Amino acid sequence: GTNVISKNNIHSLSINSVNPAAFLTGMDIGSGLVTISNNMIRLGYDSMGISMTTPCFIRGISKNVAITNVYFNSIYIGGTGVGTNASNTFAFQRTAAATSDDVRNNIFMNARSNASTGGKHYQVHLINNNTINLNNNIYFGGGIGAVFGTLNNGTSDVLTYSTGWTSTDLNSASADPQFVNATGNATSGDIHVSTSTATPIESSGVLITSVTDDIDGQIRSNFSATDIGADAANFIPLDIFAPVIATPITSNTSSTIDRIININITDYTGVPTTSGNEPKVYFKKSFAGTYNSTLTVTQGSCSATSIVAVPVIAACSSPAILSGTQSWTQCNASYSNSNNATSCGCYDATRLFDGNTGAGCGPSLYGYGGTCVTGGALWVVVDLVSSTNLNGIGIFTYGRPWQGSSYLDVNGVLIETGTSTTGPWTVVGSVYPTKDVNAFQNLVFPPTTSRYWRFSFTNSQSCDLIVNELRFNRCN
Repeated sequence: GTNVISKNNIHSLSINSVNPAAFLTGMDIGSGLVTISNNMIRLGYDSMGISMTTPCFIRGISKNVAITNVYFNSIYIGGTGVGTNASNTFAFQRTAAATSDDVRNNIFMNARSNASTGGKHYQVHLINNNTINLNNNIYFGGGIGAVFGTLNNGTSDVLTYSTGWTSTDLNSASADPQFVNATGNATSGDIHVSTSTATPIESSGVLITSVTDDIDGQIRSNFSATDIGADAANFIPLDIFAPVIATPITSNTSSTIDRIININITDYTGVPTTSGNEPKVYFKKSFAGTYNSTLTVTQGSCSATSIVAVPVIAACSSPAILSGTQSWTQCNASYSNSNNATSCGCYDATRLFDGNTGAGCGPSLYGYGGTCVTGGALWVVVDLVSSTNLNGIGIFTYGRPWQGSSYLDVNGVLIETGTSTTGPWTVVGSVYPTKDVNAFQNLVFPPTTSRYWRFSFTNSQSCDLIVNELRFNRCN
């Protein structure tokens, strides 16, 4: 079964010998299946409250191959004016990987400080980050020789914590936990957390159902949301955690109607809901567009910790024309029809794309009568000279020359970007306008930046495949 090491207060240990290779350790776990929870470990000051200046290796919690759960512990390593021998210290040390290790809701503080040169003082020291769930911890240091952590047994160091320094450690933070008296003697030393000073541990942890109380036997659920460390209470919160903002990924559409997007905002210390203080959502409709704020935000489900903002995003206006040096560079038709009236050969690299290509010389392929092949296809490659962000394409036609009518006779459009005029090609989006719509269709796709674009048009329902003009959409 699981061995449980819980509710120990280890402090004021000292070493008499002057031996920089000596070890002073709070807990050293070798093997087995172990849960370490609700412990306080304070090392670096002796029973008189005097700094241990003789260099030695100090470890708060060290674990080897044991499968270890490390929950709700408060670790403090201290002492100032430490000598120059290179003896490292560690609030938490992992000397070997296990099948799995879970290290959450702990305070790892290493404030040990050298007089000048000397050892490194790690908050977290890992031989590797394989099979470890490290998250929701408070880290702190800052003395001479302070190092946040290492992922490779000290081969290279991570000087300061940042979100995602390991793949799992996304919700920890670096801040002073505000211990009551970490530097006191054996009687006055106390690494409970102050209830009179704002602290980052307040409500910043994650619920672990197997740990129901704290080091003093107080039921954690009797207080505010989960506190980090061995001590639980109703502390003064220090808001150092960014809110979590969840926005949905919107689907591609050719619709021009307004869209409603639900955005959920959650914050440990609450989200303002009073009039005038609510969150404001900023958005833009393309990469190159301008950010706009929501004029009206409709509150959905509201509580003290979250609010659902519902901004209404207006539909895109008419597409802009890209003018200047943009040019068509290639056009090809695989549509077989005996009455083809034009080919794509009228476009070349010197032709300016001005948004008004005119009838009869667009990337058009049309026919009437004769031998029809269902499933015709036409594609055009456009070189925009430099990388350009687009989020839509306007397709125009100036009618069948033999009828004088204006129809967009296209069944499907495939949109791709490439690294050259010949590809390779990556699909951006495919949209399917209604067959035979009149004159113009504006198709919207995810904002994408590229120099080379390929647009493939198909019509599986008719002999005709007509596209006279393209206008590229940078709707703001």
